[in-house]
Amino acid sequence: MTQRVGIVEHELHTGLLAALRGRADIELVVLEPWKDGNAADCDVVLSVDDGPAPRHPDTRRYVTAGVTGARDVVAIRSQLRANGPRVCAPFPVSVELLAVEPSKPIDPARILVVDPPRGVREIREAMALEIVVVGLRDDAVLRDCIRPRTDGVLVATPADLDAAVANLRRRPDEVDRLGLEARAAVAGASWRRVARALLRRPLEAVPTLSPFGSSAVIQRWSPRLGSAGRWATARLDEDALVLDGQGAESARMDISSLSPLKRHALERAIAPSDARAPGLSGTVPGDAEGPATPNAPWA
Repeated sequence: MTQRVGIVEHELHTGLLAALRGRADIELVVLEPWKDGNAADCDVVLSVDDGPAPRHPDTRRYVTAGVTGARDVVAIRSQLRANGPRVCAPFPVSVELLAVEPSKPIDPARILVVDPPRGVREIREAMALEIVVVGLRDDAVLRDCIRPRTDGVLVATPADLDAAVANLRRRPDEVDRLGLEARAAVAGASWRRVARALLRRPLEAVPTLSPFGSSAVIQRWSPRLGSAGRWATARLDEDALVLDGQGAESARMDISSLSPLKRHALERAIAPSDARAPGLSGTVPGDAEGPATPNAPWA
């Protein structure tokens, strides 16, 4: 079934278009921000940040900054909230930036001091150009983008920024290393990943789990019992499992060689005789409603 996806015009909407173009299961429509007409025929509308978008009941945004909604995808992990977005897709830098050969030798332009804070797009685009980012640890965007001393430098206080920059200028080899790591860190992000996250199916329900107990174990094992199902009405008598009956129906199984753990499991699996209906059907008090299956000693 083809899904009709509307993408709202934005400075960054071409990335989403390129990521989804060519997919046989998606029909793409470019929407103007202030017109609602074409959006009515779309199954989903995708937008970037909180810019104007046509009214639609299922509008999903890729948020790089600002307030988020339940079905949005965020670019910064610090924006993840318990009652909001549950997916983070790192901001993808353009292919053109990754193709640019960084300037060499080292010059002051290859060190970016982030004070005051800047947006995630500006920081990741600088990393793509092998520019070493220096900033403060309490900046949420930097904490998400930078791994300290691996692909950037984070310091504790504003007073430490100058010392960190001076140290880098004395060590061009370290600037080279951090720049290469920074470029590698951002190269893995893509608009295809962002688009896939935006088009994910929302979680609609929590799966119901089977009850954890002897009844659930028995139900799982009952199709495999075969002729051994006759032990469903057995009782535990010291070191034996006893099946009361007439003639060939009576039997006794020695369990004295069982380990303590297996014996304990067997004792739990055997329900009292007055708590079971005769034969292979019935209910066990305390378990979920519905037919119970045999209490097999090896369950």
